[in-house]
Amino acid sequence: MSELRIVRRGGFAGLKAEGRIEEASLSEADLAALDRLFAAPSPPPPPPGADWFVYDVTRETASGPRTL
Repeated sequence: MSELRIVRRGGFAGLKAEGRIEEASLSEADLAALDRLFAAPSPPPPPPGADWFVYDVTRETASGPRTL
């Protein structure tokens, strides 16, 4: 299995938070949703507006990292 790195940026104060989790600890439904995200040709664009949170999800595997 692989590890996920999630970084949240933005919001009113523009603060950054990050964490890591092993994919093996996810439920089957969450893992399926994650697989669909990484299988998509490109992530959806962020909505217009200010003070939104933006998330970067990096899947780290033996073949290298991929970030959405």
